[in-house]
Amino acid sequence: MMAKLKKIFEFLYYIIGNIIQIFIVVVFVDFLCHRFKEWMIDFYVATNCNYRTIDSMFVILLVSAILIIAFGIARYIWFKFRYLKRSKQLKRKSKVNEKN
Repeated sequence: MMAKLKKIFEFLYYIIGNIIQIFIVVVFVDFLCHRFKEWMIDFYVATNCNYRTIDSMFVILLVSAILIIAFGIARYIWFKFRYLKRSKQLKRKSKVNEKN
């Protein structure tokens, strides 16, 4: 019973993690694609044409993009090497001795 609950929890954790990751990427891409020009004009006016503040916002955007990519790579590695091994879906390749 506990083993089944553990498998269900692992599956739900993986699904919820993917949904959260997709949501973050969609919001980030939507922000960059559709509202970037409006955001730049509003932010430029709000900061009284302070380029240093705008540069720091670009750094924050870059860091958030790097974190999203790193999180996705870490989840892929975890899924491939930990989850698939535990559920015995990933098997090591054995060398086959061929007779000539």
